[in-house]
Amino acid sequence: MKIAVIMPTRSANGKRGPSAKEAFDSWKETRTTSDFFYGVDEDDVANYKIPTDAKTIMMPRMKLVPKINDMCGCLIAQNTYTHVLFIGDDHRFRTSDWESMAEDKTQIAYGNDLLQGEKLPTAVLVSLDIVNALGYMCPPIIEHMYADNFWLDLGRECSIIKYHPEVVIEHMHFSIGKSAPDQQYFEVAKLHQKDQIAYESYKNTTFQDDVRKVREICASGLLEQDFTE
Repeated sequence: MKIAVIMPTRSANGKRGPSAKEAFDSWKETRTTSDFFYGVDEDDVANYKIPTDAKTIMMPRMKLVPKINDMCGCLIAQNTYTHVLFIGDDHRFRTSDWESMAEDKTQIAYGNDLLQGEKLPTAVLVSLDIVNALGYMCPPIIEHMYADNFWLDLGRECSIIKYHPEVVIEHMHFSIGKSAPDQQYFEVAKLHQKDQIAYESYKNTTFQDDVRKVREICASGLLEQDFTE
């Protein structure tokens, strides 16, 4: 198994470069075998000092969800990774055992972000067979908000999600005073109502189609296991 950590980021006119570096440093201090990817907009890359031992995926400027989906598409094309772990540039790895969340099966897993806890996977580990089956990691109908609701809803509906309270990936969100507010946070807040309506529409239309696709790959995995035992 091989994990790719993806961190899509937008610098808010250079303000988030240091925060992104702190996220990377926390990964480096706790990682064992995983790789780390910055996801940077082409018009924003000059605002970052990307470490030489980080990988970079550059793309035209876009919102968070299409950026996550494009990064996952690049990972699948590489055919190197089995799992992807999404974090924001305001997440920090606080425990060294987080890679143990990855299992050799179709899964969604998350740790304690010290903000939402078990309620929402704000940082999430997803096996790439799910992304490959759906064609995305997040429904393209949303732009930023409700991605974590999607991972939770899909995982619960397919009975493949697990919460790891012993794994701490802290969410240093400005709303609880752990970081300073900036332009990026304000832009994201404006998307809340639009993404809420879009996600509710998705849940009422194509969500069950995605559930069926994931259940199919789960069933296929069980059959393969039976044949090899």
